[in-house]
Formats: sequence, structure tokens, C-alpha cells
Amino acid sequence: TCPGLKEILIGVDLGLDTLRELSRCAQLRTLHWQMANTKGEVLEVLGQSQYIEELRGAFDSDRDDNCTSWMSLIPRPLEHQLAKGLFPALRRIRFHDFYTFIPYLTDLLSSVDSPALEEITLFNTHSHTLRGHVGPLIKALCAPQFVSSLRTVDLRFTFYNSEVNYNNQHPIVAFAFHDTFSALLQIRRLHTLTLSLSYFRLSVSDEDLDYMAQAWPEIVTLRLGHSSRNVWTRGAEH
Repeated sequence: TCPGLKEILIGVDLGLDTLRELSRCAQLRTLHWQMANTKGEVLEVLGQSQYIEELRGAFDSDRDDNCTSWMSLIPRPLEHQLAKGLFPALRRIRFHDFYTFIPYLTDLLSSVDSPALEEITLFNTHSHTLRGHVGPLIKALCAPQFVSSLRTVDLRFTFYNSEVNYNNQHPIVAFAFHDTFSALLQIRRLHTLTLSLSYFRLSVSDEDLDYMAQAWPEIVTLRLGHSSRNVWTRGAEH
């Protein structure tokens, strides 16, 4: 079964026997998962692999960026909750253009059990709500099996809300760091953190910054807000 296979992209449904054979490939390190055309079994079966170190996910990397009805892109739901203890060797999770609801990501994180996980990147993730869905996601991200190994957390969300005027250059809804994201302070070896909330303002107090400085002694880069230009680097003069 392809003894030299190191990376695979799965965007179609494969049989369970094929997935089981792939999970045994000793050189397989990177799994690309396109959720639009596949079922949850891809993660559940390949998650038994003792070798996969990087999970990359997207709704569909070939989607039309001009699509105006993003709600039509919601994927087929997982048939059942994912089993626990998946991807025991995982080091990196990188998801982008995930046109669905955040609970899918929360379920995935809750199923992963890797003491070596170093990076979680969720880029351009869309949702209707912040308070109801991001809290459980952050809790899953800060699970005991991750807090001692995570070094990079990059969370960039786009939240659609009928109360927001999207033609306005400034976000009109604010969320406090201590209300929604303070669990991140449990990640003691954090090196890089990005929190980006498009169309919303992230409120960070002086006290929050003090807590961050104490909780993250190894922090090098900190990006907070709805613009990647909001960067603070430890040791910088400004």
C-alpha cells in the first residue's frame, strides 16, 4: 500500500477498506481533507493512524470565491460524533475557508488526543454567532492534552450578524477577551497568538495584558483585533 506515500488529499468518498489501508502507511505525514465531498469516516478511520502529523482541512479549495450564497456551502453533517483519541501523533491542524458552523471544529478538536500538538490555525472560518460557539471551541482547544505542547494559535473568524453594517469601516460590536478567550491563558508555552474577528471589535484591558505577560513567558508575537496589522512583539521598542 504505497510505502512511500507521505501526503494525501481526499476530496471524494473512499471505501472503509481503502481508508484503513491508508491509515497503516508508515510514511504518511499530511492529510488534506476537503469536507464538501466527503464524510466523517475519513477522519474517524485515518485518525487511527500513528503517523499523521499534519491535518489540513478546507470546505473546498476549488470553490468559487465569487459565490454569493455561502450558506449553500454547508457540508453534509457528520453522521455521528467522532470517537475520542484520534490522531495521536498530530503536530499541526490547519483549516481554512471553512464555510460551516464552528461546532464541527469543536467536535474535531475534542476528538484529537495528541500530546505533541504544536499549532492550531483556523483561517477564514465563518459563523453566525460568537458567544454561543466560540466558547466551546476555545475550551476544546485548551484541553489538558494540548496546553503543555501548543506553541502557535492562529484564529481568524468572520462572523455574520444582521445587526452589523458591513459597509461601515469600523466594527460596531465588541467582545471582551476575558469573557470569551481567557481560557487561552492556560497554554503556558505559547509562542505566537493571532485573534482576528472580522466585523467585530475585540476588547482587551490593561489587566488582560498583564495576565497575558504572566501566562505566556515565551510569547514572541501577539496579534489582536480585526486587522493583522495589530501586532505586538516581545522585545520590540514600540
